[in-house]
Amino acid sequence: MITADLSLSELRYRRLFEAAHDGILIVDPETRQIIDVNPTPPLAATADFWASRVERNGPGHYDIKDVVAADEWAENVDNNAFTNAAASANLRFATAAAKLLGLKADPDWEVVAQNIPVLKFPDGVTREFETYKGEGIKQADVNLLAYPLKTITDPAQIKKDHARKTLCFR
Repeated sequence: MITADLSLSELRYRRLFEAAHDGILIVDPETRQIIDVNPTPPLAATADFWASRVERNGPGHYDIKDVVAADEWAENVDNNAFTNAAASANLRFATAAAKLLGLKADPDWEVVAQNIPVLKFPDGVTREFETYKGEGIKQADVNLLAYPLKTITDPAQIKKDHARKTLCFR
């Protein structure tokens, strides 16, 4: 009976997983490798969006301009750290998902992902956005690069970025 219940549960889960209109990635928490992905168009569509949204200004300068940052006080900024890192992650996830599904990934996705900048100050601290000079902020978008994005994983860099931020509340 338990075996039948488990197989029925797996079948139901699989049907929900494959029919979902949202992109679902199942990631191994230890290796951070994608182990399954549902065959959904939105993941490819969002990757296509980011590939079309960047301004291609040369190697390492595929800029994303005029965005509202996760820190809503930062409106109409260029090269926001969180936006750029999230776009790059989306492009990489879409590439990995296509491979996992046996589909052909758009080779431009990886090119774009590799050329979206996450800007730094001369001392190596990650900038919130292109024109950020260290003024007070509502939310430290850069901190989101460590978690949940895991774009920055070096403990020394994370500590350096956290130490530099000046949060203000209005």
